[in-house]
Amino acid sequence: MKQFSRVGFAFSAILLLGLGPAAKSGAAPIFEVEAQAGPLFSLTGLPGMTPAIQSGWDAKLSVAIETRDVFAPTIAATGEDGFGAPAFSGRLQADLFTLGQSPIQSDGNSYRAWQGMGLSLLGGIHSPSFRLPLAGILASARLEAGGGLRATKYTGTGLVSANPAIVGQAGLDIHVSSKVALGISLPLEFAWKSGGTALMFGVGAVIQYR
Repeated sequence: MKQFSRVGFAFSAILLLGLGPAAKSGAAPIFEVEAQAGPLFSLTGLPGMTPAIQSGWDAKLSVAIETRDVFAPTIAATGEDGFGAPAFSGRLQADLFTLGQSPIQSDGNSYRAWQGMGLSLLGGIHSPSFRLPLAGILASARLEAGGGLRATKYTGTGLVSANPAIVGQAGLDIHVSSKVALGISLPLEFAWKSGGTALMFGVGAVIQYR
């Protein structure tokens, strides 16, 4: 819980740092809603057992607040040229995932399938807009990190556990219009789970509306 409190403090600090310059310049922050889904993999390990890869899927829904004039308040955003300055962001994210049973390992053990849901707070930085080589499409990159809480359950049991997690994601957003973006995200998570650990990673298709 101390780790989660520290993450929440960092999240709040990022928002205050980002929104301060925006307020002074008279610019309004950008609010966005994002959905993403895709395959998920977990390197799961328990004491005394050989770690194994489990595969499944993951879906996320989040709301974010973003400032585009933190570093250069005089640079305005335009629908044609995108954003000329980097930005800070804060994101509240909910996710739902499921992972299948692992193959039998060299020690003869297999990890049971499990499911989970969680809530995370992430702070991040977004690049200025740029045009992709060859295609010439307007895009921006982002990197976000934070912490969260997870509730997980093994398939076929009534056992539910809660655990903390460190979460992060890198992404590329392609600006279809001034309001809509499509993209790809690479989520990464390290969670403490039922006496063991799970390193989860995947790829997600993203749609944003702002």
